[in-house]
Amino acid sequence: MRTGWIGVKFECGHSEQIRWMRSLSVSVIFLLMLLILPSIAAAESTVVTQTNIVWAEEGALYGVESTGAQTWFEEDDPAIDYIGTWNPLVCNPCNNGFLKYSGQTGAKAEFSFYGTGIKWHTAKAPALGKAKIYFDGVYKGMVDLYRSTVQYPLVLGGSGIPRGNHTLMIEISGQKNAGSSGYYTVIDGFEVVP
Repeated sequence: MRTGWIGVKFECGHSEQIRWMRSLSVSVIFLLMLLILPSIAAAESTVVTQTNIVWAEEGALYGVESTGAQTWFEEDDPAIDYIGTWNPLVCNPCNNGFLKYSGQTGAKAEFSFYGTGIKWHTAKAPALGKAKIYFDGVYKGMVDLYRSTVQYPLVLGGSGIPRGNHTLMIEISGQKNAGSSGYYTVIDGFEVVP
């Protein structure tokens, strides 16, 4: 698989325009096509599905309802420390029109914040894999980002932790659902609950 590519441009509407600066692997092309489909469907549908995850004291992950938006950090914010290969991708339905993705096992995204909760804006798609979640340095579990159809936006996280300095780390596990065609993880941004 080729990494480190640049120059992909998507313009969604009634016609798609895709300009490639270099040829991409089939897996990456498939991922890119999955990420532009929501912008086409968004024009036809106003339904938005959100799933949140709370990191409980026992380390269990369970769903809760979404809370309102707080302090927003885009995927390219310097507050996010990327370790390993993470690539930018133009993505019209995404916040600010971009996201970052990686399929490199062991690649990490670390985000430190002050607050009572955190939300990770991501997606589920046929080419996405499983990500390891660490909160304040403690492993909390693995999130499977595979879905046979694209789900965007997907908001994972929660609130109710003691107000203070915290760190969320997302690591590419190198594992995937048997139905997935890739190991990718995507980051659209982070939302801090004060």
